[in-house]
Amino acid sequence: MLGVISQDSLSAVSLAGQVTFIHSLLLEAMTIGLSLIAAQYWGKGDIPAVERIFAFVTKVTIVISLIFTLSALLLPGMLMRIFTNDPVLIRGGSLYLRVIAVSYLLTGISQMYLCILKNSGRAAKSSMISATSVVINIFINAVLIYGLFGMPRMEIAGAALATVTARIIEVMWCVLETRGKDRVKLRRKKWRWYHGRKRTGGWKTGESQRVRQKALSFVYFQRNRIRTDISGI
Repeated sequence: MLGVISQDSLSAVSLAGQVTFIHSLLLEAMTIGLSLIAAQYWGKGDIPAVERIFAFVTKVTIVISLIFTLSALLLPGMLMRIFTNDPVLIRGGSLYLRVIAVSYLLTGISQMYLCILKNSGRAAKSSMISATSVVINIFINAVLIYGLFGMPRMEIAGAALATVTARIIEVMWCVLETRGKDRVKLRRKKWRWYHGRKRTGGWKTGESQRVRQKALSFVYFQRNRIRTDISGI
């Protein structure tokens, strides 16, 4: 949609999107680790164990996402200079990153929720939430970028704000879906790293290591693939 306004706007957002791409790779690594272990416990009918794993991976994901959020808010120009030296693209990309910054945190939370929904017998609902979020994002993009229905014409900022709005709706919907009896949810007591003299809820060190190993192996694979792609350019 931004290509209709100007090529510079499209290029700036495309380059800024590389930050989102890297964040997405890390989230995918976390969801892989979460899926592999959560599915095992769900198959055994051990919901408390699934909730412990869910809480653990979500905490790690929030830390990772906060780093991206703060970097986009405080250092957008530095991030853009990694990909280009063009001042016009840096300025446009920096604006986009500042507005979209909070979406990194929201996306991290929503992706863990969607992952746990898929692995707890609610895969159809997870797909519905994801698809609806995409449709909402596209619609709000058009409204805010072009200033439709009396809304201000925001262009680059509008594209970023549309993403943030869609993510807010996605997170709220995910949280509502986990409410109810016999549904996996984030419980306050599971958020503690330690509980008394033992790890939270009996979380086993071996299990946490398996999550990290699965996640890290995926990250290393993607890193090597990116390096190969770059060397081939």
